[in-house]
Amino acid sequence: MQTALDLLNTLLPLLYTLAMVNYIVYLVRDDPFSARTCTPFLFAVFGLHCAYFLLGALHHASSPITSMPEVLSAVALSVAGVYLYVERVQGSKVTGAFQLPMVVLMQLIASTLMQHGATPSPSALASPGFSLHAFAAVFAHSAFVVGAVYAVMYVIMYRALKAKRFGVVFQRLPPLDKLAGMGFGATAFGWLLLTASIVVGFVITKNVSESAYRDPYVIVALGIWAIYGTALLFYFGLGLKGARTVYLSLLAFAFAVVAISGAAIWPVFHRFQT
Repeated sequence: MQTALDLLNTLLPLLYTLAMVNYIVYLVRDDPFSARTCTPFLFAVFGLHCAYFLLGALHHASSPITSMPEVLSAVALSVAGVYLYVERVQGSKVTGAFQLPMVVLMQLIASTLMQHGATPSPSALASPGFSLHAFAAVFAHSAFVVGAVYAVMYVIMYRALKAKRFGVVFQRLPPLDKLAGMGFGATAFGWLLLTASIVVGFVITKNVSESAYRDPYVIVALGIWAIYGTALLFYFGLGLKGARTVYLSLLAFAFAVVAISGAAIWPVFHRFQT
């Protein structure tokens, strides 16, 4: 099994790079071969990546997210998965060229740093509850990244329209309302996953009333949940689908980046008893 893990660890960044190039060719040239193969090929690579995590969990008998390289690899997997979900819902492939560079970068770093030697894990890391909590959190924040990329694309197109600057790539991109829909679709998916991660985290925590509520990341997660929830309420609930709501989603993403970075260096980061 270790040989299979090593092989997949080497192949994954190469396969994701091929998928990215395929999407770029489709964006720039509208190539018929790329149009037919870009989605199925990315889906196949995504499936191999899922198999890699499954094999790792079985081989090490613990959660497959116990180190920074594994977290980065999980981010790559989840960004690819969220993008495939958005592409399927919205029916547009042209934005894959903008999403996959992040996948390639994260997986390349992860594969470079990955160490496959089995290391002892605390009992919490071996529990299904912890695995569900960790994967839901990683997928949630990766969905926010995907949503932020769409929001940035929206802002760039919005300003280009106001300045009347048009290019070849610009003409291939979806209209503004569709870009906003793709961004908020990914964001809504991430918000639901973050909700699940928070709920599962509290369920598997034995000392919720004392330590958990003082943990910086718990506070940050609740803040991110509230701000993104507000943006989603404006977009879906109140029908405010213009540029201001997109800017609010970017503000939520900026808050998430700053808050998570601050929580990560806090001395008691996620160290309550489980």
